[in-house]
Amino acid sequence: MKRQGGFSLIETLVALLLFLFGVLLATQLLLETSRRLRDGYARDLESPVAPARARLRADLEAAAHGRCERDAEGVATAVRAYGHPTGTVVYQLEDGILWRYLEAEPAARARVIAGLTGFACADSGPLVGLELSGRRRALRRSPLVGAPGDLPAASEPWVETLWVAPRGGGRGSGW
Repeated sequence: MKRQGGFSLIETLVALLLFLFGVLLATQLLLETSRRLRDGYARDLESPVAPARARLRADLEAAAHGRCERDAEGVATAVRAYGHPTGTVVYQLEDGILWRYLEAEPAARARVIAGLTGFACADSGPLVGLELSGRRRALRRSPLVGAPGDLPAASEPWVETLWVAPRGGGRGSGW
């Protein structure tokens, strides 16, 4: 009897196992990619550090000069931007939240950034230095799913340092 052409049962099973192994690897990579995208998106939503930094820089550059305020222990609690075109702008830290308001209208304050664990300020000569610190959601660095013990911490510290030279009412006449 003549043998018919085709694949044997063992060859078909080996091919199926290789295909399933490839699908398993692709599934792991897709799951990790979606997890990293979700974490990155959530991190961008919960921590508006870049807009806060831009607002601080713009207000301090538009002012004629800036000064830091400290409490009795010498800890920085606020920074004031004097000579700003809209009036004196105050950035004040209260309970881990940095607030912005005009000195003439303290009731109309706006939240700049929440969740701060540290706030430092230095005014040396014409420069104003700020250092904001807090915690943000940590991004996973591994391309593959790991065991729960291998995953990084849920949050990581961040520090934002900013040195600004006030320019005199936003018109560049302060230098």
